[in-house]
Amino acid sequence: MRASDDLFHLIKSMSKSEKRYFKIYTSKMGSNMHYLNLFNAIDEQSKKGGKYNEEEVLLRFEEKKIFSVAKAYLYKKILHVMREYYVENTSTDESVNELVSNIKYLSKRSLFKQAKKLLVKANQYVDRYEQFLDKIILIKLERFLISYPVFKESREDTYRRLYKLESFCINYIKQISEYENLANEIYLHSINFGKGDTGKLMDKLHELNNHPLLQDESLATLYHTKRSYYHAKSMYYRAIKKYGESFLYQKKRFELYDEYPQFIHYRVFNYISSLHNLLLSCIGIGDQKSFNYYLKIMRSIKLNEKGVQSAVFNSSYHMEIKMCLKTKQFDKLLKIAPDVKKGLEVYSGVLETIGEQNILFGLSCLFFQIKKHHQAMEWINKLLDYDENNQYPNIQSSVRIMQLFVYYEMDYIDSLPYLLRSSQRYFLKKGKMLDIEEETISTIRLLLKCNNREEEKEIYIDFKKAVANSEELALKELLGQMGLTL
Repeated sequence: MRASDDLFHLIKSMSKSEKRYFKIYTSKMGSNMHYLNLFNAIDEQSKKGGKYNEEEVLLRFEEKKIFSVAKAYLYKKILHVMREYYVENTSTDESVNELVSNIKYLSKRSLFKQAKKLLVKANQYVDRYEQFLDKIILIKLERFLISYPVFKESREDTYRRLYKLESFCINYIKQISEYENLANEIYLHSINFGKGDTGKLMDKLHELNNHPLLQDESLATLYHTKRSYYHAKSMYYRAIKKYGESFLYQKKRFELYDEYPQFIHYRVFNYISSLHNLLLSCIGIGDQKSFNYYLKIMRSIKLNEKGVQSAVFNSSYHMEIKMCLKTKQFDKLLKIAPDVKKGLEVYSGVLETIGEQNILFGLSCLFFQIKKHHQAMEWINKLLDYDENNQYPNIQSSVRIMQLFVYYEMDYIDSLPYLLRSSQRYFLKKGKMLDIEEETISTIRLLLKCNNREEEKEIYIDFKKAVANSEELALKELLGQMGLTL
């Protein structure tokens, strides 16, 4: 069977109901009638029981210049529609799932050579992207296909090769899982500082970092294991406040894309996440030059998918706001504020709730720090309007702290007692007030009683000292954006 016969044999193998489904489907979807005419011409020829006659088909196809292109398109279109006809939900990657479905369909029609072609393509795909779970599915498919006489390979050698290959895949899956688990455990312990025994948390972090897989970088030989290794090391050093080392590992993690460029578009959200963490590390060490360089890379990501565009908008502006607040570049932040506001409108309903709240909080902090309290309240109110199920606790706690100080600075003295009570009720809803929350309530009450600016200044200094001594790292960081830390 020549390569040009593939479309003929595919159409010939289809049942009446499949052909009817294809015609109805393509008509409803508004497909180009030239392709449907080509399908009908080949279908009629296949019903005669003879061999494929391309010259006869060409007589019925008007667009002869694009005949070969039309055949390739129609072949893919049939497989696509048949996937819809025999749709099966699987947990495999979408692209691999399409290939697997096509291989199964072709095998059911005894079109084994065509199935083998797609099997080779599918193997190249999973090898390129280190998809070892999918590789095992393809190994099982190959075991099924080699039992047919159209394959000339020795069954004995092939079975042994496939067994060895499957063992490698299982080992790699286990290895990737171990690295990912280490990275996740370090992340979970690092974000729990201030919520438990700090000494025990630090001991556990050291224990995780001393794991053999995190002691020898050369053991990470795959893209996925290297990515998890660098992320785990970076988070560990960030947790123990060695921000320079944390930055270096995040930089190594991002530079993996020079070695594995295929993963940029394959997992574009991971690419954005790597840049996000690298920008965060730049903020940690105060490296404005590197920050600007990586921010430019982030904003150079040009894909038409709105989800990707919103992720780039969210991450880039969230990080830029954080850097501007830390370095007190308020003029720069005021210039980009209209772009941020416009982006929030454009991506409304697409942005993740936490991303939107981070940006709104940043804008609140900007106007709070430059003492434009009415504008700060505009953004504070937007944050307070979030449905309770979508509220991000640390931001909501911080924005209520900001609201109390804004009311005091705006001289809303009559309203402050009520706001103090409602804020206290909110803080207590979690079961126990955090020390920063208690300190805020106490500070506002002291401010209400103070008699002069000097006394007021001392109260603010005492509050900032209390925040500096707090172990509630997440709240401390957010209050830092508000300028309420030393």
